[in-house]
Amino acid sequence: MLHQSELGDLAEVFEAFVARHCQGSAEDAFNIELKREHSWQVMANARAIAESLALPDAPRRLCVAAGLLHDFGRFPQYMQYKTFHDGKSENHARLGARHLRKERACAGMEARARRLVQAAVILHNRRELPRGISPVLRCLAEVVRDADKLDIIRVMAGHFSSPDASNPVVTLHVKEDPQAYTPALLETILQGKSGNYAAMQWTNDFKILLCGWVSQLTFSRSRTLLDEHGHIHRLLDTLPDLQAMRQLQEVVRTQLRTPLPEPACTQALRQWQG
Repeated sequence: MLHQSELGDLAEVFEAFVARHCQGSAEDAFNIELKREHSWQVMANARAIAESLALPDAPRRLCVAAGLLHDFGRFPQYMQYKTFHDGKSENHARLGARHLRKERACAGMEARARRLVQAAVILHNRRELPRGISPVLRCLAEVVRDADKLDIIRVMAGHFSSPDASNPVVTLHVKEDPQAYTPALLETILQGKSGNYAAMQWTNDFKILLCGWVSQLTFSRSRTLLDEHGHIHRLLDTLPDLQAMRQLQEVVRTQLRTPLPEPACTQALRQWQG
C-alpha cells in the first residue's frame, strides 16, 4: 500500500505529467498507460527491495521516489517519436532527467535527495554503472535497476504469452518468428554477460536478453520476487523447444535458486540521513 509520506507531492506531479502526454489514438493511449502502470510497479518493487535491506525512512523514500520517476522520459519520448526504442529516438533516461528539472518535479525534496534521485534516473538504463560514483548513489541506482528489470519481465512475459499480441512499440520493432534467434546473443547470456539491445533481431532474442537479466540482478530479494511472481517462468515457457533453449532455461532456474550476497554499497545507503 502507498504511504503518502513516502512520495509527498510526487504522485500528483507524476500523474499530471502523464496526463499531459495521454493523447492521440487508442494505440497511443495504450502505450502511455503501459509505461504509467510500469512506473508504479517499479516503485512497488523498489519499496520491496528497500524493505528487504532494512533501510530507514529517508533512504527508503529515495528508492520509492526514484522507482516512480525512473521512466519520466518515456512519456515525452513516445509523444515525439512514437517509440520506446532509444536507438530510434533518444536516451530516455537523460530525457527523463531533463524533464524532471524542467518540471521541477522533485522541488519538494531536499537538494541532496533531489540530486540523488535525478542521478539514479540518468543511470537506470546503463548496461553497467560507471566507476567512481558514490556508494549511496550506486546502491540507489541498483535498487531501481533491479526493480525495473523485474517489471519489464512482467510486461514482456504477459505480451509474449498472449496468442494475439503484436505491438512493435512494446517489442522494440524486432522481427517475429517462433523459432529464429541469434546464437551469438544466446552465447553472451550463457556466459553470464549483459546482453545488448542492439544485438536483438527476433522476438526470441528479446526473450533471451530478458532471461540474461537474472544474472544481472544485484539483490537477493530481487531474485526471490522474480521467482515468486512467476513471470520469468511464463517467459521461459514461451521459448521454442530447442536444446539451446533448454540449456538457457536450466541456467536461469539455477540462478533463481542461488542467493546473492549483500552488496558492499548497501551500508552506505542504509546510513544515509538526507
